[in-house]
Amino acid sequence: MMPSPDEKDAIRFYCGLSHKYWSAHLCDPGPYACISPIVRHGDKDGFVAHSGVYVPDGVQVLQDSGAFGEPMSAGRAARLSFADALKRQQAHAARYDYAHKIAYQASYDLLVDHRLSEAAYLSGAFRRSILRCAESDGEEAVEVTIRAARFLDQHRHHDGYPLALNVQGVTPEQYLRCVQAVVPLLRGGDMLGLGGWCVLGRLPRMMGDFLQTLALVMPFLARESVSRVHLYGCIYTPALAAALAMCDQYGIMLSNDSAFPSFGPRVGKWGYGSWRERRYVRPHVCLSAAHCAGMSRCLGRDCIRHVRLTRAWLAHFSQREPSLYRLYARNLDQYQYGQVLDLDLSLSDVPQHERVRVVWYDEDEDEHEDGCVTREELVFDESW
Repeated sequence: MMPSPDEKDAIRFYCGLSHKYWSAHLCDPGPYACISPIVRHGDKDGFVAHSGVYVPDGVQVLQDSGAFGEPMSAGRAARLSFADALKRQQAHAARYDYAHKIAYQASYDLLVDHRLSEAAYLSGAFRRSILRCAESDGEEAVEVTIRAARFLDQHRHHDGYPLALNVQGVTPEQYLRCVQAVVPLLRGGDMLGLGGWCVLGRLPRMMGDFLQTLALVMPFLARESVSRVHLYGCIYTPALAAALAMCDQYGIMLSNDSAFPSFGPRVGKWGYGSWRERRYVRPHVCLSAAHCAGMSRCLGRDCIRHVRLTRAWLAHFSQREPSLYRLYARNLDQYQYGQVLDLDLSLSDVPQHERVRVVWYDEDEDEHEDGCVTREELVFDESW
């Protein structure tokens, strides 16, 4: 299935999908979904938890490779060969009957963050951690990611899907080198997948690196006539504002994905940016969809509604977040220096309710603590 040529969304949202039900209601991701064939690794004997999904009719799927959550090193046994990773994607699509709904098939990159570390793998602790590779380890990620893109390009005839060829890198220079190697592989209908930025919401101090990377990469993409980029796993409002401003500058279409909008209500979270509701009250959980037929609210319905509202917000992002968008749009020349904001302008442009305290997260735990802000700056508690 080819993506629609009618591109009206400011940011096209692919809802992360890894379940059949959201609190007793069939999943309703909307017209676009992102599906990974696995959700986690289970134990050192090789057990993998597959994502059992329900894909409604009419949904266009970005099929991820399953690299998210795998061991950090390409040499670990739990990481597949490129051929086996492609077979895993094909088998998952066949098992859950969505092969005919795939709009993009993603390459099997090696992530630079948010992965299972080798130490965790060897110790038997199979929980993903937020880990940013050292620059030296980033070299391995770049080389593996380039080889993954080349492999999928060479085998694109097997399934005939447009491809999402992914890029990685720790430093802006590494990232650009990866982009320069992968972009020549793109064909008509393909898109470039920007990996490595899903942790920006939890690590907002990385915004400088993100902006410097955009400043290097986006002009190159425009010169090479790249028409679409996808920002993996990122729904952090300032990063989206910066990325959209840069994409608009160069006439490049932007999309993103996240599973968080579908389960945010389950952990008492509602909204992003200007529509973040900090007083949201989690509703009851129904035993079945039929059980809540006469009720105005339940958790499953809230999950579905939250996804729809998130999609609408992203589709009209520059209108919904005008102050932030204009701020980044008029300061594009500062990106190359990693300047997060023009502080002389930021406080007058951004509403008071959008200035919140930084939240720093422990790399291995979901619990958090408020970090003290030494100077007033624009940050958002959107790590979920």
